[in-house]
Amino acid sequence: MANDVYAVMNTLQNTSITDERLLTRVEKIYAQTRDISHENSPVLTGEHFESFLKQLFLDFTNDRCKVIHKGLQEVSINQLAKEKQIVVYRALQELLVNMKKYSEATLVLITFSVEKNKLSIAYQDNGIGVENLSVKNGLQNMEIRIKSVGGFITFESKQEKGFQAKFQFKK
Repeated sequence: MANDVYAVMNTLQNTSITDERLLTRVEKIYAQTRDISHENSPVLTGEHFESFLKQLFLDFTNDRCKVIHKGLQEVSINQLAKEKQIVVYRALQELLVNMKKYSEATLVLITFSVEKNKLSIAYQDNGIGVENLSVKNGLQNMEIRIKSVGGFITFESKQEKGFQAKFQFKK
């Protein structure tokens, strides 16, 4: 990203005309820095975690995409251990960042449920999906996080059918 900033600064210094392409590049760099800032900000845990999670959903809701959650109040998410709250937040954050970057989704549904003392969280969007899903980088990090609390995660995607993820671990 530092190279991107340098390239834009260099272009600005060496040109006297405002260019739409330059504005697009600056907007892209701004979005990347904002995403990095969000990804590295501390997670508010404890009794305010549910509100913090709802704010994450609001942050990704805009005129092009609506993020809906279901069942959050019923699962007593504020009672989870701090480590598990952080895992939930970072996993959902990663899914939402990927949605914003790649999926072109207009609707996201995140469903929370508890069965036999296991918290299940299902994510699905109506984006473009991918034909051959490969688990790497962000998705791989998510898988490692979920496993670190004794859970598991599955991913499913098909071209033009959106993306789905479901993870589960003991409360």
